[in-house]
Order: sequence, then structure tokens, then C-alpha cells
Amino acid sequence: MGTKELVPTNKNSSSIPYNEDSWKISVDGETKTFTWSDKNCDVTSDAKQLLGLRTFIQHIVEGKDSYKKLPKAEGGYE
Repeated sequence: MGTKELVPTNKNSSSIPYNEDSWKISVDGETKTFTWSDKNCDVTSDAKQLLGLRTFIQHIVEGKDSYKKLPKAEGGYE
């Protein structure tokens, strides 16, 4: 719940498509919001940790039977 460095100092390049997340986390009555993007090619180590957490949670959700029963997504990047 400490301070996170989520904005890179080098913003000279960008990528498309890119990830963008906003997290609202509550622990022991304290709530913090963390927002990050990998639009810029450089990503901070704190942003990489949040991406790793998102990937970890995504794998848990994808393993659930209820998720597997959902219809296939349509659209998106091809």
C-alpha cells in the first residue's frame, strides 16, 4: 500500500495496442487507487509488478468452470 512509481520518466516512444489498468485496493480500512499504462515503451518496475498481479489473477479466473462456460469474445485486435 506504499507509494508506487507507475509513470515512466522516458516517454519518447509509444506502442499500440497498449495495456491500461486502474486498481482500487482496500486493506485494513485504507483504500488506494493505482493507475498505470504501458503506452510508453518504458515501464516502471512497480507497473511490471501490477501487470504480474493482473496476469496471476487472470489465470485464476480463466481456470474457473464458470469462466470456461462463457461465450467466445467477438472483436478486438486481429
